[in-house]
Parts: sequence; structure tokens; C-alpha cells
Amino acid sequence: MTAMVRSSLQFEPLLSDTQAGDLLGLHPKTVQRLARAGDIPALRIGRYWRFRASELNEWLETLATGRKKPSAAVIESASRPGKSFSAVASCVSVSVR
Repeated sequence: MTAMVRSSLQFEPLLSDTQAGDLLGLHPKTVQRLARAGDIPALRIGRYWRFRASELNEWLETLATGRKKPSAAVIESASRPGKSFSAVASCVSVSVR
């Protein structure tokens, strides 16, 4: 029975901020800032942020489909001061099929 339970459990590898940034098309510091603000799903392990690709995918689908409107904090924290770049806008433009 124990062997059956262990075989059914699957461990999803965690992504670093750099890997999550590559996946989302964002700079790692932007990913860290969004994680600190609680705007993207993240885990804090010691002093490092870690991310599950499946949770980031769900977050993107939520933004892209409009099921849940992103908060102003998400948009504000994703924008770079003095530049017309918005990480959230670039995420929303991703087509979801």
C-alpha cells in the first residue's frame, strides 16, 4: 500500500526566479518584486523565491481570460518607473488555447 501511495505522488520541480522570469518573459528582479508583493504564486524558501510552473501557468490564464481582474498593485508593481513597460500587459497578450 505504501509503495502505491508513493508512486502516485509526483513532485513538481521548483523554478528559480531566473527560470520563472524566462518562462514569463520578465526580468528576475520583476519576478522577485511581484512575489514579495504577493501578486504571483511563489514560495519563499530561506532567502530564495521558488515557483511552480503549473501555478504560474494558472496565474497567466487567469490574467489572459479575464476570469479575475488583476489588482492595481499587480499592474503598479510590474511597471518600471519612467518606462512604458508593463509586465502584466505583456503577460495578458499571450494567447491561451
